[in-house]
Amino acid sequence: MNMDDLKRLDRIENKIDKLVEVVASLARLEERMDAVVQRVDRHEYRLDDQEQHTEVLTEKVNENTSSRNALERFVWLVVAAIASTVAYMFRE
Repeated sequence: MNMDDLKRLDRIENKIDKLVEVVASLARLEERMDAVVQRVDRHEYRLDDQEQHTEVLTEKVNENTSSRNALERFVWLVVAAIASTVAYMFRE
């Protein structure tokens, strides 16, 4: 083999080495992307779970609010009845 052929083979070898490095970098990048996708999927699952939990809490708050309103009306009714009774007893 002559010198030109050896230089040419060296250049081809260098290019192949660079290609190997690029392919390895792409493989690492793909692994990172897979990890990111898995994290995003986990976050989506957790957000969906939190949303369901929030909906349940909202329903309970609405139930408690209506119960509290009914209890408040009953208490005011009792207070009014007691005040009326006291006023009736002190009439002249």
